[in-house]
Amino acid sequence: MQSAYIDCEISPEICAQFGVFSLPVVKVFIEDKLIEEEFGAFSISQLKEKLDRPYSMWLAL
Repeated sequence: MQSAYIDCEISPEICAQFGVFSLPVVKVFIEDKLIEEEFGAFSISQLKEKLDRPYSMWLAL
């Protein structure tokens, strides 16, 4: 799994391209498809739980 950190002050065009207008935001993509999006205050453990099923299904392909 790859990750990327985009600083919206340095690269506002990238943030706008992905519809990021408030921070913090985590967007998870599998094969260019948005699987999960969390913004504002969120729990990393809840994010992990939400990703377990789609990620395991993707690995099974």
